[in-house]
Amino acid sequence: MARYTVNVAAGGRRASLLVVLSSSQLCSALHDSVTSRLPALATKLGLTDAKQPQITLHLERDDGPMLDLEDLLSDVLPDPKETVYAVIDIHEEQSASSTPPQLATSGGSTKTLRIRVVTPESAQSRTNVVNPISTPVSTKCTLKHLKGLVQEHLGFPMEEGDCPALECNCSFARNIDENAVLNVDRTEDHDALHTAILVHSNNVVVAIPVDDNKLSTIQRATNGYMERILERKLTDKFTNVLGGVVDTGVQLSEDKSYLKLPIMAICSKRCHSHRQDQGRQAGNDAAQRELVVDIHTSECPLEITAHNADITIEAARLEDCAVNGIIDIYAVQRWTLGQNERADQGKAGIFKKSESWEHHIGQTDRGLASLLSTLRVFTELTGDQSMEDGQRDSILHMIHLLTRFPPAVRAAHILMRGETPGLPERAALAQCLYEVLKNVVPLQTVRSDPKRFFEGSRLLFGLILEKAKNMKINLEESSTLPYIGMKVYDPRNLITMHPVLSESVQTMSGLVDVGFHEAFEEQGLLSWINRDRCKVVSTVDSTWDRIAKVSGGTRTQALVFDPDAVRTSSRYVDSNDVKNVISPAEYVDLTYLANLCSRNQLSVIPPARLASASAPVLTLDRDGFLAVYVGRAGCAEAGRDILMFRPASMREEEAVDVSIITQLLEPILAQRKADGSIVFEAYGDSHRKLTAPDEITMICVDLSSSMDERCGFDDIQNSEDAEEEMQEQVRSTVAPPQAPVEENSAFDLPGPDELKEYIRSHESYDDFIAIVGTGKDDYHRRQNAEKVFEILKQLLDQQIESKRKQLEGLRQQASQYYYRTRSEIIDRDMNVLNNRSLRLQKYRSLLCAWLIACLGNVSVSDPLTWRPGEAIPKLHKTLSTTESPGFEVPPEYHCPISSNVMEDPVTTVDGFTYERKEIERWLRFNERSPFTNLILPSNDLRPNVHMQEQITAYMNSSDIMAKYTQSGNRTRPSSSTMRITFRSPLETRSMDLPRELKAADLWEIAFRLTKGRYTSYELRHRNVRIPATQELAVNMINAAYEVFITPLEPTASSTSSGLEELCLIKVYHNYYQDSVVSYWTPKQTTKSLASAVFRYYRQRFMDMSTYHVEQPFIFWTRLHDTGDNHIAGTPVYDHWRSMAPYFNSTDSTGKLATESVVDKNSNDDVSDDTDHEHTALGIRPLVFKVFLGGSPRSSKKRDTLSRLDVLK
Repeated sequence: MARYTVNVAAGGRRASLLVVLSSSQLCSALHDSVTSRLPALATKLGLTDAKQPQITLHLERDDGPMLDLEDLLSDVLPDPKETVYAVIDIHEEQSASSTPPQLATSGGSTKTLRIRVVTPESAQSRTNVVNPISTPVSTKCTLKHLKGLVQEHLGFPMEEGDCPALECNCSFARNIDENAVLNVDRTEDHDALHTAILVHSNNVVVAIPVDDNKLSTIQRATNGYMERILERKLTDKFTNVLGGVVDTGVQLSEDKSYLKLPIMAICSKRCHSHRQDQGRQAGNDAAQRELVVDIHTSECPLEITAHNADITIEAARLEDCAVNGIIDIYAVQRWTLGQNERADQGKAGIFKKSESWEHHIGQTDRGLASLLSTLRVFTELTGDQSMEDGQRDSILHMIHLLTRFPPAVRAAHILMRGETPGLPERAALAQCLYEVLKNVVPLQTVRSDPKRFFEGSRLLFGLILEKAKNMKINLEESSTLPYIGMKVYDPRNLITMHPVLSESVQTMSGLVDVGFHEAFEEQGLLSWINRDRCKVVSTVDSTWDRIAKVSGGTRTQALVFDPDAVRTSSRYVDSNDVKNVISPAEYVDLTYLANLCSRNQLSVIPPARLASASAPVLTLDRDGFLAVYVGRAGCAEAGRDILMFRPASMREEEAVDVSIITQLLEPILAQRKADGSIVFEAYGDSHRKLTAPDEITMICVDLSSSMDERCGFDDIQNSEDAEEEMQEQVRSTVAPPQAPVEENSAFDLPGPDELKEYIRSHESYDDFIAIVGTGKDDYHRRQNAEKVFEILKQLLDQQIESKRKQLEGLRQQASQYYYRTRSEIIDRDMNVLNNRSLRLQKYRSLLCAWLIACLGNVSVSDPLTWRPGEAIPKLHKTLSTTESPGFEVPPEYHCPISSNVMEDPVTTVDGFTYERKEIERWLRFNERSPFTNLILPSNDLRPNVHMQEQITAYMNSSDIMAKYTQSGNRTRPSSSTMRITFRSPLETRSMDLPRELKAADLWEIAFRLTKGRYTSYELRHRNVRIPATQELAVNMINAAYEVFITPLEPTASSTSSGLEELCLIKVYHNYYQDSVVSYWTPKQTTKSLASAVFRYYRQRFMDMSTYHVEQPFIFWTRLHDTGDNHIAGTPVYDHWRSMAPYFNSTDSTGKLATESVVDKNSNDDVSDDTDHEHTALGIRPLVFKVFLGGSPRSSKKRDTLSRLDVLK
């Protein structure tokens, strides 16, 4: 008889069966056995007895190969350990009736979302490959039901029990007693001597009338209010009497009388009894141990308590985290010891063996020791004092590539910050590393025992450190660190110092519970004696609010992973694919991985050599398990001064005798050498025997571009072509038709006069006139004018299509909140461009006639073309450079440590304000205040919300806008404002500004947008400097074009004499060897790359006045020869960007001579090196080469056999 494991799947529900059958029976016998046992699973699977469900059997997964019922079990399942899936086809009415109301798809206007459950195991494949739960979830679904749905999906029972209550109102009550009084401005009057103040639930404050001032009377009134009015039992609550003034003149037996009534606080018993219970739990570990499911969003853990269990997805703002209508919930199974289990603090506590670090299937002691000891040393190596932020960010990126599990990345970052991760984070990190180690640890080395995978932890971390050290990054985006830049949120009430439990209000004093805010609002019950009322912030931080709600009062601080920042960052060039960083062969070469450990300070030091080692380092303990040498013990007995941290030991650190350990290790290491597992804890380089080889074999592989060509075997190529043709037919069949483009009346519809102004102020207006002027008569000039508008339409359509793709990419990949905020801007830009393009076509005849009429009224400027041998022209500046206005950022907005404008200001206990990341870095290694040099009693940091509001208002220029708002203008907002786009070297930002705005105020707004980074700068618009005068900015600016914020730097002497510094642009097309046109332009130009297209056509029409308009171009830069006549380069799709950033020694690689657009190899010609050296020093001007070509080959490589594949 054989035992078959059958996983039964019915919609989103799961169950397992163990069926015993003879392997000689048919598959139909297995089918009948499953069918006969379905009634016992009806409740769990949500089945009814109305109809007999249809069952199909599948191999390995629920969508795997279907089994034929007539086949023998021995034929289709030769190994009984293989899993069979029994998939039940449930009818619509059946599933609807069995689904909880809050989880079913609701009709009407109720929103629904899809839930995708991602586990550490399923995350190893791409997340978008994991199927969401089949049943959509209403946004009215509570967080408790959401967790139950996830548990049910994973085969766990849906928890319906009580959730822990965590409220503690003692601190709030104490603050009321000391610093608050009854509000005399309130319409309802209370007698202070006959009114008791009660604080209950989530900081809810109520006034209870009492007959007298005796304690027993107050207690009876409190109990009566809670039980009769609120109908709440006090059996699991703790009633505390705080403050008050006792009347010592009245002597009563056992009962106190008060001159000032005390404050009554009702708290959870769990909070007050935690310390006593914590000491009692050690003896009951085995009995309390159970398996639970932790759930996380990508931002933080989602912990269900009594305070947030009934909050809906909509109220918690979780739909803002949805991507394309799907919320990713990350689920981790974790062993726990019950409600009394707490996360140990400090390095000794964090890395001790505990249930949260264990995998749910169990791990060996050797494996856990290897994991925890390596993690402790890894944490020391990657602290911000030991490593630069850029490399630390690369390490987190590597962990993200390997795990694809944001909770694990967040846990690693918490450890690297020197902080204590919670139990859910520890489990997430450990189990994700387990899944990665499946690829690293060979099964034969661990004898096919999955409980030994953690033994290879050291090798994995060596690989992570090595790859992070050599990570390829985009130098242009190197300043942004998407992982290290994770923001810290503080969900505490900064007056009570307890976490906000659920519903919160954001005030200038920080986050407070709704009950707290209502008690002290203008008509509230209380008022403060020594502080003003807490004003609500003007802009609500939705993430802060969401973190407070999903935490449920369990966290005092939350480090939040930002998936949108990671997704939009272009710092890393690996396309978020670990295969582009680590080859499959690197995982399994254990000797290679051991060498990487030696290179990255993860060597194992023999115990006998620890006296000369620098702590902390890895070593071995008496059992042969990895341990950490942490230093020398002071005043220890001779021979026992080596301090060692052992994860499985009950002590924090042990003083050991290394000579005894060395002797004990000899048989252990001999055994490991025999079974091949010694590589996991192999000693470092100095203990390896190096011998000179007798013979060396060198293998040379041709890696030129031709090796990527097809293999050359006709039969294989014909088969591949047929498959590709079939797929192309499928793609062309399902391709959706494009909707006709129409004007959108919700946005600006320019008329003929506005379009004329747009063309007149266009950066290539001179080229327009020159192209039209090449016509020999009015007929030809009319045709050329038509062609000008055709070229302009091509460029506008390319920009619109780029915006459309960007919007579609956001819809599919970005979170709902990010998509909502960004899509409004992109949609507006796209519609403005679309309306302009359609109106240009609508009035084309009129505009062509107007353009021809302009020929005699406009003087075309010198095109500054260049031919080989000609001298560099001298171009005088149109306006002399004057000093920038002396704006200054208020000094209180600067961080005292970094001197930069604060983004996340926090206040230390001594009252000084700093940028959070700067003061956190300071406090990790200093116990004194940076200001006073006095020892700080606590490292506690409180968010300075008031300061943040002031800085935000200053950066948004609210005070400048207010001057024009108060002028009494009552016209429509669209007619009284103009949308201006500012572009600086760091960012681009659009703002709606008043039309009455002065140019001087425009300068100050630009200064604030750059956070005061540039003490000397200028504003340029359409290649002209905007003066800082009192003239209206609307008279100098066309809103269709950007305003450039250009920093001014010390330049060569030619610049100081009033001459522009020029760069040469060479435009190529069709032929690589000869440029079509070469022309000079100022280095600080504001013209876009698209201007090169009109220069190209201007030259073409000058050569032949009837030249045709070609297909739209793609701009190519940095073209270079990759061998075998293959040319590679960098395509530029956003041609509307300024070309000035390309004027540097990296992009501008040309020279003042006839040359090819394709750069030669650097060692082909020595004179080229000298030429580039002179260019970099400013002796020669920069020469930028651009090729106007077609689209690049598809970035999606065809699945064909290449010559290199054949060689492999």
